[in-house]
Formats: sequence, C-alpha cells, structure tokens
Amino acid sequence: MASREWMIVKSTLDRLVNDAVAKVATVTGAPVAVSEVEDVSNFESVLKNSAPAVLYQLMRLNPSPRAPRYEAVFNVGVKTTDDAGNYNLALMLGELQELFKQESRFTLHDYSEAGLETAEYGAMMVTDADVNPQQFDKQSGIRTIGCKAAVLCHGG
Repeated sequence: MASREWMIVKSTLDRLVNDAVAKVATVTGAPVAVSEVEDVSNFESVLKNSAPAVLYQLMRLNPSPRAPRYEAVFNVGVKTTDDAGNYNLALMLGELQELFKQESRFTLHDYSEAGLETAEYGAMMVTDADVNPQQFDKQSGIRTIGCKAAVLCHGG
C-alpha cells in the first residue's frame, strides 16, 4: 500500500464522517462528538463522555489486484449512553447508513493539508455495508457499519 493513497482515502473518510456529524446531531438534538478509533487520547475521552458520538476507522487499503485499484475496509458507527431501548442508537446509525450504503460513490481529495479540498485523485464506491453486532463499553452502546469499498486512486 502506498502511503500517499492511504492519506488521500483516509482524509476523504475523515471529511465524510465529520460532515455527517451534523446530520446525526439532528436525531439527538444535542451536540455529537466524533473520534477516529486510532486517535487514542481523543477516543478514550469520547468513550468516557456521556455525549453521543460518531466513531470510525480506516482499517485496510490494499491493492486489488494492483495500484491504482484498491479495496478499502473501514468501520463507521455511533455511540450512545442512557439510551433505553437503543432508539437513539438506531436513528443515529440510520443517518450513517444513508451515507455509506452500498453503491454510494465519493470523489477522493487530499484533505490532509489544513482540511482544504485539493485536486481530484480518484473515486471510491461502497461495495458492501453490513451492520455489525452491538458492542458495549460499560454504560455505552456502540454499533458500527462494516464497509468495503472499491477505490480507484492515483496518488498525484
């Protein structure tokens, strides 16, 4: 895996998830935190906080069968607390399912430089999106969508 392509796909995912937080917040009527799972210090504080949150992680980006074609594997999900019946969890996850549904297409840009959109570096299409079993972290309910995407990315 080329690091330039990883950065392009990761920064595009960062942007997509951060843009989705506003839609998820409309369900809760409260501010929603966001954290990448690999951002350990932020992730731990988000888990300890009682505020709802959107969580995500780019897990793999492998040539498929070779560059510039890749397969991306990532999780995106939500966390709630004090959610009897998991109604907020289901509604929040539904907002993410709308964005990351099968055949959703996204243009790839490198947002790693100050979050500004740069030239187009390719495209990503979600090929599989399955809801994973619910997880618990003490008083929090966490539900994620496991996504696979076909990526066509030229590193520029």
